[in-house]
Amino acid sequence: HRARTPTEHRSPPMSVLISLLERLKPSHVILGPGPGTPNDSPLTMEFARKALSGELQIPLLGICLGHQAIGVAAGMDLIQTPSGPVHGSPRLIAHDGLGLYENLASPQPFALYNSLILAAVSGSDLLETSHLEATGDIMGLRHKQDLVFGVQFHPESVGSKNGIRVLGNFLKMRADA
Repeated sequence: HRARTPTEHRSPPMSVLISLLERLKPSHVILGPGPGTPNDSPLTMEFARKALSGELQIPLLGICLGHQAIGVAAGMDLIQTPSGPVHGSPRLIAHDGLGLYENLASPQPFALYNSLILAAVSGSDLLETSHLEATGDIMGLRHKQDLVFGVQFHPESVGSKNGIRVLGNFLKMRADA
């Protein structure tokens, strides 16, 4: 008997995604941080693709690697952070005051843990919603029509003073039924 490789034990991402959605019936989906790159997580990428195509039909929020997965699925480039890696450091992030940022002053300090960022948004169905005040690096995205959002920062971090409000704003969103 030959030993199976780890990938032989895995179901294809689409069947796993469908199974999860049918079994759990979530009201919202959060694609969490990783290590690595979005392509290291086929299931995360499949969620991002399905959300961007309008097939998911529930609100989706990508955090850090999840945010990057949304951008990569939309055709954006993932690049090394020009100013170098940031690990656990609150930085001022300017935002548009809409959606995730409703009732939050701009800029806001949010904690970053990353060495990669998404490059320009042009040519996709995504809009930039926030950026690093000091450099203009993209820190947030949303889909033009669907409830698909991404943030490069970590709202769940203790270093993100009003991160719980960002998460609360996301959880208040409802897909059209």
